[in-house]
Amino acid sequence: MGAHYVKAQFDYKEADIEKQRNFARMFFNDMKKLTDKIALLFEDEISTCTTPHKGYGWTFKERLVIQTPQAHKERLNMFGATNPIDGRRVHMSSSIAKAPALIRFIEKVLRVYAKKKEIWIYLDNGPVHKSRLFKEWLKAHPNVKVRRMPSYSPNLNPQEQIWGYDRKKFVNNQVFDNARQLRMRLDWFVRRLKPDTVKSVASLIPIEALLSFQA
Repeated sequence: MGAHYVKAQFDYKEADIEKQRNFARMFFNDMKKLTDKIALLFEDEISTCTTPHKGYGWTFKERLVIQTPQAHKERLNMFGATNPIDGRRVHMSSSIAKAPALIRFIEKVLRVYAKKKEIWIYLDNGPVHKSRLFKEWLKAHPNVKVRRMPSYSPNLNPQEQIWGYDRKKFVNNQVFDNARQLRMRLDWFVRRLKPDTVKSVASLIPIEALLSFQA
């Protein structure tokens, strides 16, 4: 009958298509100004726990069943930034997801890109990104240039695509003894990803499509 069995995707009703198009224009104007002295990254945070997220998996049985404890699950916050140009990822796990942790993470980004004159980083409109402490830190670090993404537009953030890849390839269907084990094994998984893989996952096609659609 022509139907397809696919995973559902969210289409946020609150998203403003004109703001998304304006963002796409701004982004590609930024791309024209890129030099070898500038690093361009997209940042985002997620939270996951030691009990598994259900995902697809192979099995010879009728059903795929995973034994998972629920009584003592622990949660881990993760900060991530992906450079869709050079395929590099910066990753940090944290027990908290507030401004001090965000600042520590951006400082890690600065260390990774220490040879760059400027860091352009695209952020969503989450509360932690607008906190007073983070704004004060930005004033003291003018080489970090923040670009705001439109609200309700996770589909335009390549770091969201990276998180989806992490869930599919590593987090889904996995049980961890504690948050420390989850952190260590996730750090190992992130380190072994090759830049070409990161670039293939962190696609700019959704941003490009906005300008194509407008035309």
